[in-house]
Order: sequence, then structure tokens, then C-alpha cells
Amino acid sequence: MFGPACRSNYVTVRIEVDDVNDVVISSVAPSGTGLTDEVGQWLVFTDGSEQATLTGANLGPSPAKIAQLEAHSGGVEVTPPSVVATYGPYAPVCEVSVANTAVTCQMKPGVGAGHAWAVAVGGTVASVSATTRYTPPKVTAARVASHSGPGSGQLHTPGGESIVITGESFGPAGTEAHAWYKSSSGLMFKAASCSVSVAQTEMVCSSVAGVGHTFAWQVEVGGQRSDWFGTDMGYSAPEITAASVVGGGTLSTKGGVVVELQGANFGPAQVNVVVDVAGVREATSQPAPAVVATYRSIAVSGAMFDASCTVVTDHSMVRCTTSAGAGAALQWVVVVNTQPSSEFSSTVAYTGPTITGVLGPGPYGGSTAGGDSLRVVGSSFGPVDVSAVDFVTYGPTGAELSAVQCRVTGNGVVDELACLTSPGTGSGHKLQLSIGGQLSEVYNHEG
Repeated sequence: MFGPACRSNYVTVRIEVDDVNDVVISSVAPSGTGLTDEVGQWLVFTDGSEQATLTGANLGPSPAKIAQLEAHSGGVEVTPPSVVATYGPYAPVCEVSVANTAVTCQMKPGVGAGHAWAVAVGGTVASVSATTRYTPPKVTAARVASHSGPGSGQLHTPGGESIVITGESFGPAGTEAHAWYKSSSGLMFKAASCSVSVAQTEMVCSSVAGVGHTFAWQVEVGGQRSDWFGTDMGYSAPEITAASVVGGGTLSTKGGVVVELQGANFGPAQVNVVVDVAGVREATSQPAPAVVATYRSIAVSGAMFDASCTVVTDHSMVRCTTSAGAGAALQWVVVVNTQPSSEFSSTVAYTGPTITGVLGPGPYGGSTAGGDSLRVVGSSFGPVDVSAVDFVTYGPTGAELSAVQCRVTGNGVVDELACLTSPGTGSGHKLQLSIGGQLSEVYNHEG
């Protein structure tokens, strides 16, 4: 028997509890009510606010059991087995919550799917096949960072502008992200330098050079993509600031002359786009959608002329080849990927008409009652199918009488128009005509 003096010098014994049996994890589930995907897998909140319950066998005593053991040990400290768990790159804090059968882990903020669990209890590695998936991202809005008005704002075609994308389940701040935007015509661009700027709810990306409008946005974090989200964002419509004939002069009424249009937001000659084949996306470079121009003369009612264009300086200059036409003071509209510019008024004009001869019975002893054929030949009368003839007059000064029913009938090496004379008298008349608001010189016909 030990006396009181001996009992006062007792030694505290620390007992470490290890389970030598096989440790098994049979399931991983939310401790409360969690979201699930279409196949019933738990979708973990990306903010890490949930707890996971790992159920299995031989997981060791719970904290309550440890406290009970210590209470009855007479001062013996009982250390529970360590529980070390990871899933993918994440290491939650875990402890046995139900003796031998359950471990509770505080989840970590994160993103992604297919994160495999690894668990060791008291140094014994558990058999576990569970994987964890975070909630995929969702886009709820996208806007140009510099835009403060209604809608999403417009981008300049050279790119390099910040775009703010808001939504849900983006993960922690600083998470690497990816974003794509697709125009209504189907062109898909990958935004540059995307990163989560506000945990869970906001990421910032940069636009790239391109064309198009009415973008839908999709983001990816941790290998999981959101659904597409439609916006009214797009590249700005083109703008014309100057128009000139390459080499100077005027346009041939037969077409084929190159006009240079300067401005902004014409887009690049080549676009770097993304091609999606069965979910696999690859970057490629291809010619930008064709740029076209339409133009008209306010003096030629109802006539619109077309020109095919090529971008010669990315975003700021195109050269367009004109078609057959007529008229002065041409008004230009350039169309980039279905987006038209505002109409631009220029001094560019087709070459005005020149008379080189007058034919038909009308000029040679025609009836004073009128109605005789009057044929005028020359150049730059314009196309046959364009009603650009303003008037044909004749008389002692070239302006006293007006021919009627005038129309262009030939457009070749020599242009020709046909009219009927009006009632009148006299001979040796001079003749003058106007086409597309452009007046010819007076032709002195001795008939």
C-alpha cells in the first residue's frame, strides 16, 4: 500500500488511441440538406460554408467518447486518433463525430469537379472511392466596365477593354477563370486575362479584337462551364469619318474604281476565334466576315449602289470597289458583320455626263408637233437600269425645249439615251442634259 505522500507524486499517463483495424469510408454526403445535380451527386457550395459527413467503419472514438474516457481516467489524458482528409487540392478540418462510423469535415472554398477524397485515421489510410463536385458557375449579367448607362455597353473592335461578369459560384477571389462570348452570327471569341475579382460573384476579363453584336457569355471555373447568358453587348457599329477616291478624280459610271473609307470599328482583317467541336474548343485564325458598303446619290431617287470592301488597316480603313452608277455627292454606309454605320456625306461623285453626238429623225427636220425620236450619245450616262436622267433640253441656247420619256438605252464603249421631242420650231438647236444631278456642257448640234 502506498501512503498519502506517495500518492501525491503520481504520473499523468497519456494514452493515444489508434485503431489497428481497416479504416473504411463508404460515403461522403452533406451534413445538412445539400444541392444535387441531375444524377444525384452532391453539389458543394463554392464558398465552403457546408460540412461533409464521411460515414464508414473503424474511424475511432468521437470527442464525446474521449471526454468520457478522460472523466473516468483519474487524470489520464486521452488523445483521439488524428483524422487527415483531402479532396483534390483542398484539405478540410475533420474530426470523428460518431464513434467509429462518422467523420465531419468543414468544406473549403473552391471550384471544380471530380475531386477524389483521401482519408487517413490515426495514420491508417482509409479505403475511399468518393469524389466531390462544386456547384458549377452561373452568369447573371455582363457589362463593359466603363459603361454606366442602361444595357451592357458596347466594345471597340480593337479589344483590350475590361468586362465585368457577375453571377454565382465563381469560387474564391483570384481563382483562374475563362470566358467566351459569341455573336449573333456565331463567331465565338475567348476573352483574355479572366480572374475572379470578388469571391463567388464577380470576375473581370478583357475583350479581344473582333466584330459582331448581341453577345451571349459563358464562363468556366475549375473545369466547369456555365450555361450561355444572352446580353445586348456587342462591338460598336462602324463609323465613317472620311471618303476619297484612291488616286483622285471621280468614279467611272461603269464601276471598278476604288474608294477609301476611313473611320473606326471596321474590325480586323483576320479574326482570332474559337471553334467548338463536341465541346472541345480550339483557337483558330480566319478572315473576318466580309465588309460591304452601300452608297447613293440624293439626286438619283430610289437607287442604291453596292461596293465590296477589304480592310487594309485594321479597324480604321477599308477600300471598296464601286459598282456601275451615277450621281454626285455620294452618301456612304459601311456594313461590318451586319452592323451598319450611320450615313456619311461625301464629295465623292461619279463622272458627269458628256454629249458627243445627237441622232434620230428628231434633230433632222423633225415634226413641229413633237414625238420624234431623239437619240443622244456620249459618255458617263450611267447604267441602263438606273433612272438617273434628270432632263434633256434643247433650243437656241440649249434650254428652251424639254425632251420627254428620256432613258438610258446603252452603256458600253459609247453610252446612249433615247427621248422623244416635244412640240416646237426652229433648227440648229443646242442640247444639254443632266444625269444624277450633274449637268453636261451644252452640245452645239447643227441639225
